[in-house]
Amino acid sequence: MSTVEPVDSVDSKVNKSEEIRNYLRTAPADKRMPKDVVAALKEKGIDVGNAYVSIVKSKLMPTKEKVQKKKSKEENVSTDSFDSLLLAKKYLNAFDGDVSLARKNLELVSKLIS
Repeated sequence: MSTVEPVDSVDSKVNKSEEIRNYLRTAPADKRMPKDVVAALKEKGIDVGNAYVSIVKSKLMPTKEKVQKKKSKEENVSTDSFDSLLLAKKYLNAFDGDVSLARKNLELVSKLIS
């Protein structure tokens, strides 16, 4: 039976994905193509392929679903805020624009509720 000895190279001790991410964060925009990443990491002694770099790079970019979900959430917040402001304005109009009177009535209502 033969025993397998660990390979004493840079590749066995390095997280290739993390190295790719680090390079992409620090590299200038014109040096972020997979071939540039492969060349830069090869200089460090890390062997990766173009396809692997492309996969890691694609996972860094936000997906369409995440972007759409974030946009719809932002739209809901602004719509809810606007609707709340309209309700507050209607309430204030019921007291002829007298903020102090409206505030006193809100305090009374909060005492009744609690």
